[in-house]
Order: sequence, then C-alpha cells, then structure tokens
Amino acid sequence: MFNLSIFNCLFVLIFVISSKCFASILDFDYSFIKDIKNPTYRELKLLQRKLRSINRRIGLKPFLKEYTDNCCNINFIDAKGKRSIKHERFCINTDENDLDRAIITFASFNKNYPRGLERLNNLIKNSSYKGHLISRLGGWPNINSGELKYAHIPYSFKVCFFNEVANIGYKKILWIDASVVPIVNLNSVFDQIEHDGYIVLDNWHNIGPYDNELSLNEYEISMDDAMSIRSCEVSVVGFDLSSKLGTLLFEDWYSYMKKPYGYFSSRPEQNALSIIFYKNNISNFIPLSKIATSLEQVNQHTSFVVDRSYVH
Repeated sequence: MFNLSIFNCLFVLIFVISSKCFASILDFDYSFIKDIKNPTYRELKLLQRKLRSINRRIGLKPFLKEYTDNCCNINFIDAKGKRSIKHERFCINTDENDLDRAIITFASFNKNYPRGLERLNNLIKNSSYKGHLISRLGGWPNINSGELKYAHIPYSFKVCFFNEVANIGYKKILWIDASVVPIVNLNSVFDQIEHDGYIVLDNWHNIGPYDNELSLNEYEISMDDAMSIRSCEVSVVGFDLSSKLGTLLFEDWYSYMKKPYGYFSSRPEQNALSIIFYKNNISNFIPLSKIATSLEQVNQHTSFVVDRSYVH
C-alpha cells in the first residue's frame, strides 16, 4: 500500500510538472520569423529545430504517449536539402473552374511518406475521379493566411489544409492520408459525402486509452465517458461544406484545434473529431469490414487500404 501510494504521488507530481511546462509550447514564440505568412527556407528550418528542441525539453510523453515522435518530429523541410517543398493542383476529368470537389493529400519528409504521397497521387490521377487534387509535399498548409502559427500543435496541419481549401471555395473536401490506397470509386465517396454531409472511417477502439484528462477537460468530457466514446479513424475524412452538418462538423473540428490542450493527446485530431461526432450523436462510419491494413487483405468489400507499412 505504501509503495503504491508513493507511485501515485510520483505520477501526479510528473503530471503537474508537465502541465506547467506546457506554457512553453502553448506560448511558442514565432517572432524569429520575420513574416509569418511568407517564411524563408532558413526560418522554416529553424522552426523545425526549435519545435523538436522544446518538445524534448518539456516532456510531452505523458500526454502524447507512443505518438510523441510522430507528433513532435514532423519534417516540413528535407533536413538533408535533397528534396524541395512542393504544392501542386491537378484538374482530373474536369476544368480548373470546377470547385465542387477537392481531394487533399499531404506528406512530410519523414520516413517514406513522400513515396506514399507519390503512389496515392498517381492512383488518383489515373482513376475515373472527377474533381481537383491538391497535394502538398512538406511545407505547411495555409501559410498565406498565417496558419504557420499553429505548427506547435500536434497534427494541426490536417485542419489547416482543410481550411486553406475551404477558403478557396471548394464545396466538398476529402482528405486521404499518404499511406492510403483507395479501392472504391472516388466519385461514389463524394456522393456519400453529399448525402451524409461527411465521411470518416470506423476504428477498433474507444478514445479513452489514447487521451488524458488535461485534453478531455477542454471538451468537458470525463475519462469515464471517454472510455465508452467510439473513435473514428481520420486516414480518410471528408466534409460537405455546402451542407449545414458538414460545415458544423468541420468548424467545430477547426475550433477544437485552437483549444489550449485540445490536440495534446496520443491521437490529437482523431480524438477531437471523435468527440464532435459523439456530441452530435453520429456513429455512422465506414465499417471496419471495408478497411484493410495491407494490399494482401483486399477483397470484394474493401473500400480503402490503410497501408502504413508502405510509408514507415
């Protein structure tokens, strides 16, 4: 009993110290960037180094857990200088003025994500999909609107990219991770987005084991409740921003990113969106039976392959 009490006290002490240290990441100083809307390559390189340094110092592991490296060490530039930041738009089976549909794809320079991005983009460009493909290799989305100031928030690049494309005027936006291989006809995915207002994958677990009280408090969710809240999987996620529901879901997701501790969990943007679905009584996700984790598992029911081994 005595040893258990000491252990609990130590855990609480570590948690409190880490919570106080959060101030240094929440109030991250971007003043070394002369123009936050037009950073130089050197400034981006320095930002990448500063974020890695501060994340190592303040000890985010109690909150980000096994996702700490993924969250804290994103390379928006190629540290070796061999590959350049790339931002491309492709008009596929339509013209440049068609703003009805956009697929957005992104890869950092970590691991084999650039290879995954190239595979995904080629699959989309050679499909029957009708719409635009907007792709980013490295860099940061929506820099021209100053959203580089959110780079210290884990996985905020995803909602920033959505916001960038939404501000252009696209109605239906679909994010596909660089690890994903779409098997389903992508036009039918957009038909579902139009019908439901959104699309997202189901997951095999609830959010509780992958969240913490500091983050959950931002959403007024208890840990007990979190243990029964179904998690979605945001490797594939889309919204119809011409619909009331789609707009509500995305705007809440974006606003949750700005909450001080909202994205500081081991599934940052995924837990946030799962809570939004929960609060709106939504549980209609693409079922696990339609999701494979390798190309060898593909069958007649498969819609998407989340092929993480290809990019890791």
